[in-house]
Amino acid sequence: MEELDYHHLIAKKFSGEISPLEEAMLQKWVEESPENQESLAQLEEILSVAEPPAASPAPDVNMAWSELEDSLGLSSSPVADMEDAPGPARTAAAPSTTRPSSPGLFERLFSGGGFLRPAFSLAVVLLIAAAGYFAAQKYFGQPLPIEVTTEFGERTVVSFPDGSTAHLNSGSTIRYLEAFSDSERTVFLDGEGFFVVSKDANRPFIVESGFSQAEVLGTEFNVWNRNRQSRVIVKEGKVALRAANQSPDAGVVLSAGKMSEVSENGLPAAPQSVDVDHLLGWLDGRIVFEQTPLHEIAAELQRYYNVSIELTDPSINDRTVTGTFENQTIAEVLDIICKTLQLDVQIAEEKATISPSGKGI
Repeated sequence: MEELDYHHLIAKKFSGEISPLEEAMLQKWVEESPENQESLAQLEEILSVAEPPAASPAPDVNMAWSELEDSLGLSSSPVADMEDAPGPARTAAAPSTTRPSSPGLFERLFSGGGFLRPAFSLAVVLLIAAAGYFAAQKYFGQPLPIEVTTEFGERTVVSFPDGSTAHLNSGSTIRYLEAFSDSERTVFLDGEGFFVVSKDANRPFIVESGFSQAEVLGTEFNVWNRNRQSRVIVKEGKVALRAANQSPDAGVVLSAGKMSEVSENGLPAAPQSVDVDHLLGWLDGRIVFEQTPLHEIAAELQRYYNVSIELTDPSINDRTVTGTFENQTIAEVLDIICKTLQLDVQIAEEKATISPSGKGI
């Protein structure tokens, strides 16, 4: 699964364009390490345009950092609040504050006989403001981000604060706030999920992927988001699909029985009619491929069966297969696919190797 681009979230925060969910995820990330705190403040960029004063004995940086922590109330010990319930991880990480392991940045801040140049003073102000902001988030009861992840070979159902639900497919992650805002209900999806959204005319439900957004008021729809590509299928109601850089009134509107796709740096494709129940067979335990390239099939089977699949020759990656599989072993599925494409397959323990016919290992 893809990692969030936290530097992008930092840029959105300082430009005032960050959403409540993104802000909560950024807060959680910043609290994980002092290095992340430095990245948030972007002090290195500010310091790069100002040469430090002539070298002079530096004060005790650790002591200075301790004093700053104490003044902001950030020196308490981390507290973990973990659930022992079985199933996929549902986490709301406890804040953690650790003194930086390397004093290089702070030596530059506090050097110069106790006097700071303007650029360095600005950097200190930003550091204090950033730390104060996240301390306020921690101590004034802001909603925490919740993350649910399914491992390969498992699925789960996620219930949201508004009563909406999401069926999460294998190898997927969803993030959301423990309490939605008064203006919108936003979740972040990496993987695949089928959403049943409670109607709320005043708060749109938004599924974000980082480069696309699917927005509804109340409906049933599926979002597939992998490999920097999103695919939306609508079962009931209507869904507005747009690229992240498009205005809310742009993009395409999908009605029941329609599908559209959008890739990173692209625009949503025109809606097309599809057999929804067939394509959403995964909800009933079926594996459905519709003109699906082999490299995507291999990735899907890896998630479904929790096995490793290697394609030995790039020339076979884009060969396509259409078919439905149900209650079959991975060996049976691969045997059918490889016979269809005239390929060789070898399976040893939990690894399968697929090669062009006659070139098997």
